[in-house]
Order: sequence, then structure tokens, then C-alpha cells
Amino acid sequence: MKIVLLQNINGVGRAGDVKDVSDGYARNFLLPKKLAAPATPRIVAQGQSKKVREEETSRKKTSDIEQVVPMLAAQSFQFSIRVGEEGEMFTSVHSRDIEQKVLEFVHHRFPDATLEEKDVAADTKPIKKMGPQTVPVKIGRGDNARIVELNINITA
Repeated sequence: MKIVLLQNINGVGRAGDVKDVSDGYARNFLLPKKLAAPATPRIVAQGQSKKVREEETSRKKTSDIEQVVPMLAAQSFQFSIRVGEEGEMFTSVHSRDIEQKVLEFVHHRFPDATLEEKDVAADTKPIKKMGPQTVPVKIGRGDNARIVELNINITA
């Protein structure tokens, strides 16, 4: 049975692909879960247009990443935290804080940027030291992902 995939399915294909699968797999799994639709000319055209939109979005996101990465590498991000009288830190800077700062910077500099929360990943343990630090942050996902060494400064 010819079907058009409505979502990405591991081992089968990507959304918008026209595939020939067994009748039982289509009738019993893909169609009831709305993962695919029968390949009528109208649905095939919709699938192709969806695929074109996704490719266009991917190109735009890649372009945004290429513009943003050099600016992020040159930028220093400031974090102010509370400390006690003897200089002990009451909290730490978490990867989520860093990701939010990066997104704020990107959307402030590039209001039409297509980067989302899931496109920025700082995979680091909570930082509990004051002063300047360097943190690796992954911008983008998949093939167009770039890793940037961010300069952050933690002050009281």
C-alpha cells in the first residue's frame, strides 16, 4: 500500500515521504495512529509542500546559526548571584541559566532568528565558582549543530 508519512518514523522515513509498505502495517499501525495517510494525489502534494517548508526552515536555521556563532564566541555573559558575608555562594549557575541567557542575546540581536529553546544546549554541571569561566554550548541540532566556547563571568 502506498502511503504518505505525516511524521518522521525511525526505519521507515521522514514526514512527506511517499512509501510503499505492507497493507497490514499501514492498516493496523500507521493509519490508526495518524502517522501516515493513503497516498492520494492531494495528500502527496501536501506532503511535498510540507517537506519543502521543512527544508526551507532548515536552511534558514543553518544560516542563523552561521551568523550567531561568531557573535556568541566574542560575547561575554554576566551572571550575578547572591553570596554570603564570607563569600560563600548561595546558588550556582546551571546550564538552563546559560541557555536562557544565550537565547535572550540571540533574540535581542536577531529578532527574526529561528532558534528555539531546543536548539541551544549547554551540557555542563552547575558552576559554583566565582569569576570568568569558559563553557561549551551546542547551537543547533543534527548536522548543522555547532559548538561554541562561551565566556561567562560570575559575580556577586
